[in-house]
Amino acid sequence: MGNLNISNETGYHIALICAVLFFLILAVNNILKQLQIRREKSPSHSLMFSSLHENLLQYKWYQNHVKDLEEKVWRLYPLGVPEEYTAEHILNNQVQNTFMILGATIAIYVVFRIFIVPLVGFGLVIYALVMKESEINKRLKAKEADFDIRLPQFQNSLLMGLNAGASLSKAMELAITSMLDCPSKQEFELLWTQTKTSTSDQAFPYLELAKRIKTKDCDQFTNQIINGLKNGTSMSQILEENSKVMLENMKNRIKEKNEKNSTSATVYTTAFVLMPLIVVLLAPLIMTSM
Repeated sequence: MGNLNISNETGYHIALICAVLFFLILAVNNILKQLQIRREKSPSHSLMFSSLHENLLQYKWYQNHVKDLEEKVWRLYPLGVPEEYTAEHILNNQVQNTFMILGATIAIYVVFRIFIVPLVGFGLVIYALVMKESEINKRLKAKEADFDIRLPQFQNSLLMGLNAGASLSKAMELAITSMLDCPSKQEFELLWTQTKTSTSDQAFPYLELAKRIKTKDCDQFTNQIINGLKNGTSMSQILEENSKVMLENMKNRIKEKNEKNSTSATVYTTAFVLMPLIVVLLAPLIMTSM
């Protein structure tokens, strides 16, 4: 009976904790919605965070941080940065999330006195501070990886169009039209647009592309075109030479990846084979010492 009473009491406490957490989550969700509505309707609310943003801009570390953030966002959205990715809006969300997490952490700790709650709250605050910028870095990395995958296809299609007698602009249009929707397609479209508009400086579109996509393949692609244009080489000859180099680079990457996978497989196989042997050899010694 004693065990039954303890079990019933424990179940009661668990049910009480679940109920409190449920209503706490509803309350926090309601607060979030109210803050969002107030932020959209109240100019003073936005002004408060604008003032905080402007005050922080007085410090060199924050200026560097904002500059780095704006560059990454521009590389991610070269045709126009959404409001939610501006430095001021990100700071707004960071401050709001920090206050709400701290408030919820304090309330839960005061009610339940669980020692791990402050640690969890501290971890959530750190996550809230880096979440948006981490998302930007992740999306930018994915975009650049996708660009490297699409670049050989774009280059080959462009070369085929030029060899068929199309102009550079028309060959680019055909190459982009044949391309499936992907995260980096906007970059090729922007390259095409700048190629059509910057007739006085043919190297300008490729210089801008190199600023937006900072990968080894893109750097090689743009450098060879820029140097070729300076030397008076035709675009077809530049792309043919670059295709050979890019093909060789792809072969080397595949070879390196296979070697890396082979090494990893060898390490894992060795570990799985040696660990049982070590246990078998050490077991008698351990038993003897006991």
